[in-house]
Amino acid sequence: MAARGDTTPASELPEGFDEHYHTVIGPELDRAEGQRRAAMWRMALLCAAILLDLMAMMWFSDRNIDNTLVLLIGVAVAALPAWGIVLTYQHMRRLAKAALVEPTCHFLGYEYSPSAADFPLHRFYDLRLLRRREYKTRTRTEDEIRGTHNGVPFRLCEVEIKDKRQRKNDDDNDSKKTNILFRGILFITEFPHPFSGETRLLNAADPMPKTTLDGTSMESVHLEGSGFSQGLHIYSSDPTQARSLLTPAFMNRLEHLTAHFSHTPKLPEEVSEIEQSPLFQKLKSLTNTVSVAFVDQQMLISIRTGENRFEGGSVFKSLKNRDRVEKLLVELRVVPEILDALELESSQFG
Repeated sequence: MAARGDTTPASELPEGFDEHYHTVIGPELDRAEGQRRAAMWRMALLCAAILLDLMAMMWFSDRNIDNTLVLLIGVAVAALPAWGIVLTYQHMRRLAKAALVEPTCHFLGYEYSPSAADFPLHRFYDLRLLRRREYKTRTRTEDEIRGTHNGVPFRLCEVEIKDKRQRKNDDDNDSKKTNILFRGILFITEFPHPFSGETRLLNAADPMPKTTLDGTSMESVHLEGSGFSQGLHIYSSDPTQARSLLTPAFMNRLEHLTAHFSHTPKLPEEVSEIEQSPLFQKLKSLTNTVSVAFVDQQMLISIRTGENRFEGGSVFKSLKNRDRVEKLLVELRVVPEILDALELESSQFG
């Protein structure tokens, strides 16, 4: 499904989309648009209340009244409409997703949940597909999608992990700074080819600590003739089984999937020889976007995307726009793209 500017060519839209749009999505967008406009008016009134509060603070401050008292009262008065704006914006986001993302997922045969509250995030931490930090972090999951593609069941969600540590600034004072440790997609699928034991392919920038391997049967695995594998740390409880899983064909498909989400800049052709340098190869390993685990007849993948997906567009624009749905259809292609890239349904794996 290719994009054409802001829309998708009608010939490339899924069969039955027109009917589904007119009978299900369109009426839902009409209903949600009325609610969105009411929320926008409410937000405008709340912004006006804050503006009036600021004007009142300036007026009282010019009347020789205690500025500290004016400030405290002004902040207290502004807090309520400010909190109302936050709640209204969150309501508008939920409204847009309910009207856009959910019925579009249903059209594709997927189940959608905006919260992803029961997604097994702990498995990705336990398998080191996500880094477990000792310091304070905030983890947010959303947009869980479940379904089946070409006979292969899958489950995915979006996750964002932020570091909330306090740091020393240049003045040796404590300051709060938030860093995004991970933003991307977590993906679980039943693996249609039998395997034994456990195998993990981890980002070279985040190797499994030796203490994690102590007392286990996990061994380091080296793959011959795979430049891509040099950017990964590969461990398995059954190295022979791991090599039968991680065939050159599979590693090539995984490399293509990694390149699809990679943040490594493309070099001009005239300096393409730099790509062969050890420094550039190290950069690629540090920006690798994919980590994988094979365990319990499942394959788990963490994909660093660096962006928020499945949003359906801005909540400050009209929902009654078919282009927004068509863009969302293109964005939801990430689901079959992952499975198609790995060719999991193939009877001759590898």
